[in-house]
Amino acid sequence: MMWRLIWLSGGFQQGLGALVLLYAIAASAWNIVGGYTGMMRRLIWLSVGLAILIAYPLLMSTPFQQRLGALVLLYAIAASAWNIVGGYAGQVSVGHVVFFGCGAYAAMGAYAHFELSPLVGIPAGIVIAVAIAAVIGGPTLRLSGH
Repeated sequence: MMWRLIWLSGGFQQGLGALVLLYAIAASAWNIVGGYTGMMRRLIWLSVGLAILIAYPLLMSTPFQQRLGALVLLYAIAASAWNIVGGYAGQVSVGHVVFFGCGAYAAMGAYAHFELSPLVGIPAGIVIAVAIAAVIGGPTLRLSGH
C-alpha cells in the first residue's frame, strides 16, 4: 500500500532515478579505484562516500525520502555499535542502545521544551549520553570476576 502511494505521488520515480545516479557514481569510482592500492584507494572511497552524502539531500527532496535517509543513517550507526560490541568484542550486550536512546531523547527534549535548533540539541544529546555512560561505566569497570 505504501509503495503504491509513493509511486502515485511521483516520489518513487524521482528516488529511483537518484539511486541510479548514485549507483553510477559508485560504479565509476569502482573502476577508478581498481588501479590504486592502499591509502589512495581508501581516499577515493572516502571521497565517493562524502559526495554521495552531500548529494543525497539535493537529489532526494521529498520529506519521505529525507526521513528515509535519516533513518538509514541512524540504523547504520546502531548497527556499527552492535558490530563493535558483538562482533569484535564477542560480548552479548544491548547496553549501547541505552546511550543511543538517551542522546536521542535529550536532543528531542531540547527541541520540544526549549525550542532549540536540532544543531544545538545534537551536541546536548551527546553530552547527556556521555554523562550517563560515565555514571554507569565507572562502577561497571570496577567489577571483577564476571
